[in-house]
Amino acid sequence: MKNSLPHHTSSPNLQTTTSTLPIKACISPTEEERTKADHDEAPDETNLEDLQAQAPLRINYIRKREWKAAQKFQMEAMVQMHSHFYENQREQFHALRETSNILFVRKFNNWCKSVLINETCKTKGRFLSALDICCGKGGDLQKWAKNRVTHYVGVDLSDNSVRNACERFKRMKIKGRFPFHGIFMVNDVGNKSNSFLKHLDKRVRFDIASCQMSMHYLCESESTARTFLNNVSSRLVPGGLFCGTTLDADVLIRRLRKQGLNKKNETEKYTFGNQFYSAKFMHRDFPRKRAFGIKYLFYLEDGVGHKRIDNSIEYVPEYLVIFKKFIELAKEYDLELVKRENFHDFYENYIKNKKHKDLFDRIVKPHQFSSTMTKEILEAQWEICNLYQAFTFRKIEGKKSKNKVKGTQGKCGREREDRFVFIDTNK
Repeated sequence: MKNSLPHHTSSPNLQTTTSTLPIKACISPTEEERTKADHDEAPDETNLEDLQAQAPLRINYIRKREWKAAQKFQMEAMVQMHSHFYENQREQFHALRETSNILFVRKFNNWCKSVLINETCKTKGRFLSALDICCGKGGDLQKWAKNRVTHYVGVDLSDNSVRNACERFKRMKIKGRFPFHGIFMVNDVGNKSNSFLKHLDKRVRFDIASCQMSMHYLCESESTARTFLNNVSSRLVPGGLFCGTTLDADVLIRRLRKQGLNKKNETEKYTFGNQFYSAKFMHRDFPRKRAFGIKYLFYLEDGVGHKRIDNSIEYVPEYLVIFKKFIELAKEYDLELVKRENFHDFYENYIKNKKHKDLFDRIVKPHQFSSTMTKEILEAQWEICNLYQAFTFRKIEGKKSKNKVKGTQGKCGREREDRFVFIDTNK
């Protein structure tokens, strides 16, 4: 990744051609457009039986009678606050999604995630097994279906979000959109004492692991980060890929030192942002030997935290992902970095591909921006996009993990028909 900010840090003129314009319209797509988008990338129905025939054995989603047992996975202390936030506000954010003031940010980030998942699956081929960490309400289920995944496991801390993901999965599967089987679990992937892997058959293996927009909550401590990486790596096959998106600590720190320290108000001395987001640090200096647990407070309109009636902000605590240290730690779990890009660079690199450009036009609809957004608002939201980054790691082939999950066989080189077994979650 480049050390300096991307050259495209300011948004382009609204009259720029749509081929280079990283913007979208603040209106929801019509039903006809949704249907066309689904049809364009959905798997051929004629191949569904073939896909299911390739699947070794079935994995069921968790039913209602399992929720009581699954609740023991809930986190305590600080993590309970995160859970409370998601339980109470995700429904609100979902309802506001198409009328949000940061609709461009939402759509642009969704395009970045789509391209990342598409490229990751393209590298691994077809008939894949996927682990979706921090799956939320299952917003990426359609992305996995379009890439012909045959087995899927989704894990999230929020009980309500996992329930909603289950319902979405069942509804869309009834409509014939999903050729894969899935299991959904309520669990804290950073909790060492109760890993969700203990509740999966020890022969279960994944071709791809994904963690979208959540890894900054999993760097609260080195122990939490290690547990997270162990959960990712332990079940990845040799050559398996781990992809994700998270906030870019390099950009956050640069903006802190450039903007936050110039404020005369002592209470806002380490605070920066614009009309749509705000980041607040406790101090300006960070110990060199401390790579994890560096907390900051974050607010994103219609996304993270909220503004009270008096316009004061209720922040949500997050943790810097110091990527240099994270890469070093990942190596201990047989994960090597393949690629890491800030969202600005990610856009510049992938918009050149016609397929990704067409997907961008369908999701973002840049041609409609000139009538729905001023240049100032566009630049403010383009600034937010610069806060995020995409990454991909690969499981090193031929090595055994030094940190195996208790109860597993520690072997990843099985034949495909042995990777998945039937999991009866009713027992």
